[in-house]
Parts: sequence; C-alpha cells; structure tokens
Amino acid sequence: TYVKVTQTGDHNIFKAVITGSYQSLTTTQTGNYNYEDSIISGMNNTVLNSQDGNKSLFQNISGSNNNITTSQTGGNHFIDLTVPTSGNTISITQSGAAQKLFSLTINSPNVGVTVQQTNATTPDSASMSITCNSGPCTGYTYTKN
Repeated sequence: TYVKVTQTGDHNIFKAVITGSYQSLTTTQTGNYNYEDSIISGMNNTVLNSQDGNKSLFQNISGSNNNITTSQTGGNHFIDLTVPTSGNTISITQSGAAQKLFSLTINSPNVGVTVQQTNATTPDSASMSITCNSGPCTGYTYTKN
C-alpha cells in the first residue's frame, strides 16, 4: 500500500495509522500551524514526512526494519517521537531560523534514531529531551548546530 498526502495552507490536521508490512506513507505539509499524528507498526514500512512552516508532528513507531525520514524546515517545529522497539532507521532534520523542539521516548536499545537541529541564526532557545524507559538506551545520535 502506498499513501501520499499533500496539505497546503494553515491549520491542517492529519492522522495516519499504518499497520502491517511493506507499507509506504509520504506526507507533505506547507503553511503554518499544521499537525500530524502517525502510528506505524509492523515491519519494513517506509514513511517520508516533509513539513515547512510552523508544525507539530507526533510519531509512535513499533516493529522493526521501518525507515522513517522527517524534514522540518521554515518556522517553529515540534516533534514528539516514541520508539518502543529496536531495529528501525529514523532520521529527523529540523532546520531554519526558528525554534526547534524535540522529544524522544525510548523503550529498548539500538533504536536507530538520528536527530539533527540546525538553527544557525537564532540563539539556543530550543529544547531536546530524551526519556529512557528501559535501558540501556543506545542507538541514537543528536546533533545541534
């Protein structure tokens, strides 16, 4: 199954529940004050999120061998990511001259999460939090420049 969603303008809401294996979801949101809530469970799923403007994204990813790529550019961004299982590849990039906020909840080692926040022209006003519910929590990298 392949699902592609494009939302333009302000105040859009999108919720996706992806279950099973070999599913593909591509979302694009442009404008401001948009919100996405995605639940991905199963194996070998691919999710590509692109958000431009002021956005919030909530993702809960379970299963293994899932490939999740999220790019947030432009305005203020918030992402809340819960990864209860290991063996996933998750790449998140937040860029632009505005606040970047990130919350990661980990429930197993080797989760496979890479987060990069680029905020070259705005002072460090953003936050990042990582919660480890059962350790050791490894397999993630966080870079802020």
